[in-house]
Amino acid sequence: MKNKIYILTRQENDYNQHGEYYETYFIGKPTVKQIINWTGHDEEYAKWVLNGGGRKDDEDVWYNLRE
Repeated sequence: MKNKIYILTRQENDYNQHGEYYETYFIGKPTVKQIINWTGHDEEYAKWVLNGGGRKDDEDVWYNLRE
C-alpha cells in the first residue's frame, strides 16, 4: 500500500480577506510534534489540526489538514 499525502494549508482573515495558502505536505499522516513544529501552536491545537483543523473561534489565522 502506498503512503497517503497530507496537505497543510493556512488561512488568514483580516482586512484584505486572505484566502487559503499552501504551507507544506507530509508523506503519511503527520505527528502531533510535526504539527507543533510547523504551526508553533500547542499540543491541543495540533490535535485539532490532525482532525482536519479549521477555524475554532475568532482567530485571524488557522490551519487545515487534508488527505
